[in-house]
Amino acid sequence: RLDLSGLEARAADPQGLVDYVEKLFIGRPLNTETRTHLAEAASIYANDPADVAKTILQVLAAAPEFAIQN
Repeated sequence: RLDLSGLEARAADPQGLVDYVEKLFIGRPLNTETRTHLAEAASIYANDPADVAKTILQVLAAAPEFAIQN
């Protein structure tokens, strides 16, 4: 089982959560469009931190910045 507590703890602050996943998973700045999509996704489920965490990971995994370049 994946421990999402670090993301869940930041779920109430969508921009702070985006900053956190940006540093944790990407290691460089996300483009503005991706940041906006992530923050909007977090806001949709604001009442449920677990859903926020799962949604952020799903949206991030689909982001161009997350793709592996060879």
